Amino acid sequence: MNRTCIILCILLAIATSSLIGQWVNHTKTISAIQLSDIRTATDAGTNSDSFIAFLWGENNNIVRADTTFTDDSERSYSNTFGFETISLTTFIRVILDAPETTNSLLPFLVSEIRTSLDNFDWHDFKLAIYNPREESYNSSTHNGWGDGWSRLSTYDRGRELCYSLLFYALTVDLLYYGSTSPAEQAQMDSILVDLADMRDWAYNTFLDHDPAEWDNLGWQDNDLVAQPVGYCIDYGPEPQLPEIAFQVNRVHLLSFIGYACLLTDDYNLLGEIRKEFKSDNIFPEDSDCFGLNDYLTTDSGMYNSGLTYQNRVFYLGTLFFDALDRMGIVNLYNDSNTWNCDVIPRMVRATLRRIDPELHHILQEDDWRYDGYGGYLTTPVV
Repeated sequence: MNRTCIILCILLAIATSSLIGQWVNHTKTISAIQLSDIRTATDAGTNSDSFIAFLWGENNNIVRADTTFTDDSERSYSNTFGFETISLTTFIRVILDAPETTNSLLPFLVSEIRTSLDNFDWHDFKLAIYNPREESYNSSTHNGWGDGWSRLSTYDRGRELCYSLLFYALTVDLLYYGSTSPAEQAQMDSILVDLADMRDWAYNTFLDHDPAEWDNLGWQDNDLVAQPVGYCIDYGPEPQLPEIAFQVNRVHLLSFIGYACLLTDDYNLLGEIRKEFKSDNIFPEDSDCFGLNDYLTTDSGMYNSGLTYQNRVFYLGTLFFDALDRMGIVNLYNDSNTWNCDVIPRMVRATLRRIDPELHHILQEDDWRYDGYGGYLTTPVV
């Protein structure tokens, strides 16, 4: 054995020994080395990344309560189903390698999270998404589900759908290899069955491009004229279905379905998600676009709904984009990639050229919510 091989074996042994005894040393989409790097970067020790460690210290204990919050603004947000709280808690526990450690700042143990996901009532979740004004389930049996839910607009309901499912997928990813007993693995297997069901339900209900299927879903305007296939906006006199359309909610719903495909090894459906981003044919119908790669930006390259909504795209869509990159499938942050989709770097460059043409500044939290770093204009919901 030559010297190079000996050195490589020693380095591998050192890296492996550092992972022994940890509850989770990799996830479905995060390798052992990647997770180790994340843990190192968040550590306040000498080997940490000072910027990441600072942000970790600022944010790792901030967990939103499970409440339905509505106000007069279109930008209201609710965490009706509690998935944000669950996913943030799981993430923190994975990074800290503390699945069952009691911590007053973390509301759930991992065993409680796993059981909660295994027992979650997805049937009633679907009913709530479909028609909250005619609840055919008993909302009182679900903590918080009935409180303010019917006041959400169709756009807010679409966002609630997409946020909940993306946080759900993130939690499943983090727990994928976290079972420590046959009973826990049985729960995880059941959770993966539910994830596959929700993946197919989301695609077939909101993105299926068969017009005959859409006739039964209510996607029509006041004159009962069918909308372009895939548009997914309820124009009825009393709209009740979640708005997906071709903007932020669609990116997030596609991101959930794609993320779920990675977690369930469904690469055939992932190919259909790729076509949404960069279509082989004109899409949406009656446009000159070939998928979201063209549709999401103006001729100038800017995101066509403005910076606040662009922030929202990157808020959770990156969970899917990062997973694709980590697994070596495609890097959507590069101009050149196997999906021929460059919408992300194009939007970022166009934004930087307009708000900082000399490229001399690092921008943080420059939108309507903040008054400088770390400061809200109004008291946030926590």
